[in-house]
Amino acid sequence: MFEEEDLIKIGKEVIPNIYDDGGKPAIREVGQFIARPLKLINALFQPLDMWLLNKEYNIEKTKLLLAERLKHVKEDDLVSPEPHVAIPAIIALSYSMDSEELRDLYANLLSKAMVLGKKDKVHPSFIEIIKQLSPIDAIVFKDIMEMPIRPIIDLYVSNSDEVSEVSTIENITWLNRDYDVVLVALANLARLGLIEIPDGYNYNNDSNYDLVRLSSTYAKTYEKLNCEIKTSNMINHEVKERKKYIKLNALSETFYKICVCKL
Repeated sequence: MFEEEDLIKIGKEVIPNIYDDGGKPAIREVGQFIARPLKLINALFQPLDMWLLNKEYNIEKTKLLLAERLKHVKEDDLVSPEPHVAIPAIIALSYSMDSEELRDLYANLLSKAMVLGKKDKVHPSFIEIIKQLSPIDAIVFKDIMEMPIRPIIDLYVSNSDEVSEVSTIENITWLNRDYDVVLVALANLARLGLIEIPDGYNYNNDSNYDLVRLSSTYAKTYEKLNCEIKTSNMINHEVKERKKYIKLNALSETFYKICVCKL
């Protein structure tokens, strides 16, 4: 990494020596100006420097992850993964070694890409999907897939005629996590096509929604909206529910089987 005096020296060397002594202080000032932020950048880039140093280590660690997942597979069923799947997946995995959730997704995908009968189901787009997931997204997706029902409730304030909605809090789930974090995760999963939240569709069995009603997010939101009605003196207004659910599709199921489930 460059020290401050090194930057000053470089600055002097790259600028043609056409200035008299009166201009040299200005050159030195430019070198000092560059050196200060470079020191900060060097400090901020230390994690990336460590990644470059550990790249070979990460590749070996990837092999260990695969060996663990493939240990029960018959040797005759093992094949080399397709390069257009394996190479981008290994590179992406090496960036994600510090995240257990993302690391597992890549490792599960790679292990399936090496097994006859499963490799043809490993789509290259799955790698791009994982790249756009946060660790929380991965956790939320797994939670959704492993639930027999997936109810969602919007809470809103409206008058008895439901002519207009004053306040609406959308997509409250049963998940015991920060509401805003889950909301972003749901939006991203829907954007990637891993889930759908269709308007106008709900479970016929109202008791399915008790799962959401028992959540802390539902209770806090219901109380907050009731307080809003009282403080704003909204006569004939009340908190109401709009019931929905999370819908799965073919992509949801295949991505889950390939990237979330282990062999």
